[in-house]
Amino acid sequence: MLYWTSPEIGRKMADVALSLDRYTKERWEFDSVLANYGGFRPTLSTLEEIGCAAESLEKELAPYDGLKGMYLKGTARALKCFTRVMCGDQLSYEEKLRDIMELPLQPIPEAKYEALRNTVDRQLTDLGYQGGVMEKIAAWKETWKIPAGEVISFARKYLDACKRATLDRVTQLPEEDGIQELYGVSGEFWSGHSAYLGGFKGRLRFNLDRPWSAPIFINTLAHEGYPGHQVSYCRWDWLFQQEKYPVEASWYMLASPANTVFEGLPENGTHFLGWDQPGSTANEIPEEMKAQLSLAWDVSDLQRIIQTRACMMYQAEGASQEDVMDYFRRTRVFSEVEAVNTFRFFSHPVQHIQYPSYYYGRWMVREAWDLCPEEQRQNLFALLYDTPMSNQTFVEGVSQLIGAPFRPYDNI
Repeated sequence: MLYWTSPEIGRKMADVALSLDRYTKERWEFDSVLANYGGFRPTLSTLEEIGCAAESLEKELAPYDGLKGMYLKGTARALKCFTRVMCGDQLSYEEKLRDIMELPLQPIPEAKYEALRNTVDRQLTDLGYQGGVMEKIAAWKETWKIPAGEVISFARKYLDACKRATLDRVTQLPEEDGIQELYGVSGEFWSGHSAYLGGFKGRLRFNLDRPWSAPIFINTLAHEGYPGHQVSYCRWDWLFQQEKYPVEASWYMLASPANTVFEGLPENGTHFLGWDQPGSTANEIPEEMKAQLSLAWDVSDLQRIIQTRACMMYQAEGASQEDVMDYFRRTRVFSEVEAVNTFRFFSHPVQHIQYPSYYYGRWMVREAWDLCPEEQRQNLFALLYDTPMSNQTFVEGVSQLIGAPFRPYDNI
């Protein structure tokens, strides 16, 4: 096995994470660790033991510097803070985002929302839709509606194309890679879910309670499958088996400084494939669909702004559930079930910590892509898929690629 530190420290980091995962399983029936490539088992029985181990990690990692040191220290700080959250310490949302996610608590400017709203309105008008912008979005979604009974067959239709395009233009995968299970579910708060089953195999599930339209669903399929989460899980395991990925990053935890990159990467999945760029050489999908996928990015971004604002209202500003639901209804972008599920998501005892990473991540990774010269894109993919990343180390890594300070939150 490859260690960035020592076997004792590396295994202790994994033990703290996996022991926290066991706690969230027992307390909430929730997996906070989604992958464990080293097959390690938790040994810490109480939150007090976990907290003491996390405290000692901070001291043991003090001598490490550079990008590796930044990753290690950021991860240890996040483990310590997450333990405090699980202990019931009353930390502000700002502290949780700062110490676990390495994110600022930063409001999304009204001007950004209005500019995007106008962009979406203009695109839909050009396509012939009429009424207010929210009515146009609803009509556009209806045009491309996928009946609930056809969602999974639609997914199978595009899954192979996603994988072929990923292998052709993004990164390589072991021959054993594949989606072993693909099915629909009800009763969940998420729209889509990717689980790593081990052995380079994955499972994709999609929520059939919510309405789906084809362009938005293709973006979600790419997010959960190729070149999104399945690719990350599989690459990391493949590299770990070759001793090219360290024990200190041999597990993936939701409440961690890696989460913004982890979610930002798949949010840009169809962009990496060239599927949302009319006139691109990508031939896996019809040209007409490329324009729709580009529009779907903007519509989804408008929704992400509203969802992230609602999360901040509830978690940082003290708004009630009733206030949040009223806000959703006034925006008229979501169905009632989507609004309820969004609230369930960002009010969850664990999931609320990383919820803003979807919005921050999609823009951070997109800005990195836009600033990176075309000849450096494969190096950007190496950062995203082959390098243990925290938010801070990604920012620093991109700065080195573009030869200038990377400041992804200036225009959030």
